[in-house]
Amino acid sequence: MIRKLLAIFAINWSENIYMRGESIIWFLLELIPTMYIILLWQSMQRNGSIDEKQYTFMLVYQIVTMVIARLTGSHFESWVIDNIKEGKISKSLLQPIPYPIFLFVLEAVWRLFGFLYFIPIIVMISFTWGNIFLQEIIWKNMGWFLLFMALSYIQRYLVSILIICAGFWTERAQALSHLKWILEGVLAGSWLPLTFYPLWIQKISSFTPLYYWYHIPSQIVMIKDFSNIFGFLFGSILWVIILGIFAYFAWKRSLKHYSAVGA
Repeated sequence: MIRKLLAIFAINWSENIYMRGESIIWFLLELIPTMYIILLWQSMQRNGSIDEKQYTFMLVYQIVTMVIARLTGSHFESWVIDNIKEGKISKSLLQPIPYPIFLFVLEAVWRLFGFLYFIPIIVMISFTWGNIFLQEIIWKNMGWFLLFMALSYIQRYLVSILIICAGFWTERAQALSHLKWILEGVLAGSWLPLTFYPLWIQKISSFTPLYYWYHIPSQIVMIKDFSNIFGFLFGSILWVIILGIFAYFAWKRSLKHYSAVGA
């Protein structure tokens, strides 16, 4: 099994090299809005709408959330749903590695490969805002930050699997992918910090896995008095288990449905 997974990893890594143009496009789609928002906050700081402390917080937050998006996002559900509609997924289901595991490894390759394009941005940040990050980032919590990002990646992958399962039952399943994107912006905090939203939105978010996708990891490395980290770790792991159970049974049920209609 390990050899097969390593083979899949190597094959998809080589394929990503040939698909680097598409990777660059995805990276620019994530980078350009982030830099635009940073320029917006810079303009607000210059005209006095926000003070230096607020500007620094938003600058660091936008960069941190861009890192989280680049390393934890899952975007495979759209093309997999298309394969389900066209019946192309049948061939993939016959491979020796379970298809969900294949997708997990494939997406991990995309995340690692995409990080290569992030290196120039890291260099630029180091020269432009290096002092700010040295002062504002809580470097001693970086290990916790990486752990929560790993859990975030697993949660987001499992949500994508659930969306794929819907594709076995309805042709409109891709709408769920757009819904996920909207919920990420509001309840996960990918657009703005959750503290900018009303308390009732923050409360709703805390009862969802989205709370652990952007908000908690960013707070860990940005808030000096961040506390109850073990409680949030328990909550994040609990959501991995809950989503994993739902994804497992949904996948099994969806495969039976797919077979039943003659695939």
